[in-house]
Amino acid sequence: MSLFSLPTELLLLLTHNLQYASELSAMSQTCRRFHTIFDPELYSRFANSCEFNILRLVETGNSDAIQKLGLLVTNCLIF
Repeated sequence: MSLFSLPTELLLLLTHNLQYASELSAMSQTCRRFHTIFDPELYSRFANSCEFNILRLVETGNSDAIQKLGLLVTNCLIF
């Protein structure tokens, strides 16, 4: 059985074993299906350490990433 043929639920369980965001990002970039599955999880993890990361996005002008964070940003404490 191929990794690509696993159900979405099992693929999401794999994310719990990925320690670094770069690993999740690499999985997300593998194919369109994986991007659809893993990209929201990647941004969710990113939003969990909001303060520093959002400031960095603003400083670098990365508006695309800020837009992807969407509602996840509202869960952060920004002063």
